[in-house]
Amino acid sequence: MRDEVRFVPPSPSVAIIGCGYGGSACARYFSSAYHIVRYDPAKGYRDRTAVLRTALAVVAVPTPEGARGHASLATVEEVLGWLQRAKMPVVLKSTVPPGTTNALAARFQMKDRLCFSPEFIGEGNYFVPYWRGYPHPTDMRQHEFFIFGGTEAATARVIPYFEKISGPFVRYLTCDAAAAELAKYAVNTWLATQVTYWNELYDLANVFEVPYRTVRELVLCDKRVSPAHSLVYAHARGFGGKCLPKDTRALEAAARQKGYLPRLLAAVRSANRRFRKASLQ
Repeated sequence: MRDEVRFVPPSPSVAIIGCGYGGSACARYFSSAYHIVRYDPAKGYRDRTAVLRTALAVVAVPTPEGARGHASLATVEEVLGWLQRAKMPVVLKSTVPPGTTNALAARFQMKDRLCFSPEFIGEGNYFVPYWRGYPHPTDMRQHEFFIFGGTEAATARVIPYFEKISGPFVRYLTCDAAAAELAKYAVNTWLATQVTYWNELYDLANVFEVPYRTVRELVLCDKRVSPAHSLVYAHARGFGGKCLPKDTRALEAAARQKGYLPRLLAAVRSANRRFRKASLQ
């Protein structure tokens, strides 16, 4: 007689690896339903053994700008190297170039364990009307969708942990990992492009000696134009922060590596350097 296959509910322990801005947001999210085990040696969390006993690992370590603008994957690779010994599913929240998750899954023999799930926690301190469809800037529980890139087996093992918290009124989108990775870069480079456009319009308003605020209000009468990033701060021109500069350059570098020159992204970065310099004068 064949053994009956029974559903085993997820364990209440989730590991958060990397306790920076994004990792802290993930910890707040999962702590509403699970016991959290943190790992970040720089912040005093060093117990790998406890991590290896958890049911789900969330990797949110930095991928800073490396040589020639490429995203540095050294910390991600180091973490996956020792997570390979465990059996739990792994969610990669760190922003990585398209093709990275598939390559790492093959390298570390984690094809049906590793998936990429981009995060949309913002860095700005200004008010965001999240009920209009904008991702909530600090609380993942308010997000209306989650993206999971990976094999069907890998995403199926991960999604139940999110469903337990977010419930039935959000969308759980699955796709190939490379599509999810490119989508994350696409969002950040689009935001960078929006900032750049409005900063250019700000300078054009000065050239034609008309009030920028008046022009902005007139433009926003057309509902096809989003008000996001339309405020230009004279003391802080262009885009900065942790993500937009490095991700814009990283996508440009990844495209160049494939033999394609993304001229628009190059122009956005060039214009942003000019705006940032102007705010320092």
